[in-house]
Amino acid sequence: MECPVCFEAFDPEVRRPKTLPCGHTFCLSCLRNPDFGDECPQDRKAFRGEPVHFPDNFALLSLLSEMPTRAEAVWCEVCSRHFSGECADAGHQPCSMRRKRARLEPRQGPGVAELQHSVQELQRELQEMRRAQQQLERKVEDSCTVAPPPRQELDVSDMSTEANLRKERNDLLLGGRLAQVRKLTGLHCETDADWGEAVLQQVGPHVVELEAENADLRHLRVIAGMPALRKLELQCAANVQGPGDVPLLPLQLEELHLRDFALGHLTSLQWMPKLRRLLLESYDDHALDFTRAPDHCGLQWLSAGFGSTRTILSLVRANAATLQELHVHCGSRRGLCFREDLANRLFRCGAGALRRITVYRNDLQHERRSCRQQMASFRERFGANVDVRCSLCGAE
Repeated sequence: MECPVCFEAFDPEVRRPKTLPCGHTFCLSCLRNPDFGDECPQDRKAFRGEPVHFPDNFALLSLLSEMPTRAEAVWCEVCSRHFSGECADAGHQPCSMRRKRARLEPRQGPGVAELQHSVQELQRELQEMRRAQQQLERKVEDSCTVAPPPRQELDVSDMSTEANLRKERNDLLLGGRLAQVRKLTGLHCETDADWGEAVLQQVGPHVVELEAENADLRHLRVIAGMPALRKLELQCAANVQGPGDVPLLPLQLEELHLRDFALGHLTSLQWMPKLRRLLLESYDDHALDFTRAPDHCGLQWLSAGFGSTRTILSLVRANAATLQELHVHCGSRRGLCFREDLANRLFRCGAGALRRITVYRNDLQHERRSCRQQMASFRERFGANVDVRCSLCGAE
C-alpha cells in the first residue's frame, strides 16, 4: 500500500493514490513534484494535465478505509510524533502511546514488569498489523481476478427444430449471446428460415466453425461472406441442389463437409488454397474434372460418397502428392454403388502419399465373399504400405 516512487504509505489527503492514463498509480505528492516529469517511471509513457485532475484509484482508497487505525497508536521517541516510514528508515525506535502517556505522568520510573508488559503489547499490535496487511493483499489479488471468457460454443439443435420455441429463438437474437460465438452447431434452417438467416448474420463476422442443414440460397449468401470461417459442415436444401448457379463457399476454408450439394460447390473446391479435409455426400451424379490451383496446399483427407466415379478419381489425381487417407463409398458386388475395378483405377491415379483406404457401404451393398476378393485386389495393387479396410466387416 505504498507509492512506488517515495515508498510512503498512501493516504486520502496528501498522498492520495492517483492513476495515470497508462494505468499505473502514484501518490499525489510525487506527481506534483517538478522532478517527477511528464513520463510514467514504470513504462515511460508520456502524460499531460494537472495531477489533481487524474482519476483516483478507488480500489486502493476503499482498502485504505478498511485498514485498522492501530498504526496511529505507535509513537517515535526521537521525533516525538507518530511513528512513520521515515522514522523506520532513520533507525528510530517505536513505542506505544500507552507507554508515552505513562512517561509524561508525574510518577516514579516504570518498573521492570510494566516495561515487559509494554513490550508485549507492542508485539501484539505489530502482529495484528501484519495479519491485517496480509488480508488486504489477498483482497487486492481477488479484486484483480479476471472473469472467465463468455461461452464461445453454441448448439441450437433443439431451438431450431422445435416450432413451438419461438420465444427462445427471439431471445437468442436479442440477448447478445451470439456476439462471442466462435462455433455454432445444429442450425436447421428449414424450421424458421428468417430466424436462421438472422442467426447467420449475427455470427457471420466472427464464427470459425459452422454446422448448418437445409440451407437455401439466402443462407448460402450469408455463409459466402463469413471472413473468419475455417470449418464448415453444410447440407443444402432441395431447391439448391442441381446444376444452377449458387453462391461460392468461403475460399479460406480448411475443412469442408458437404451433403446434398450443388455442382457449383464442386467447382469452387479447387480455388480453396488452404483446404485439407473434404467430405462429399450426395445422391446426384455430379461429373467434374478437377485441376488443382498452383497455390493449393493439397487435400490430406478425402471422403467421397456420391455417384460419379470419374469425379472421385479426378479429386484423387489432383491431390495425389498430398492425399494420405481416402474413404470411398463402394459396394462389394455388382449392383447399387458398385465401382468396377476400383483398386486398379485408384492405383493409376499415382497417389503415392496414401497410407489408408477405407471402403464403406451398407448391409445391402455388402457380401463377405466378394468383400474379401475386393480387399485382396487392393492389397495386390497398393502393397503393405497402405492400410485397406472394409467399414462393415473390417476385412483387410
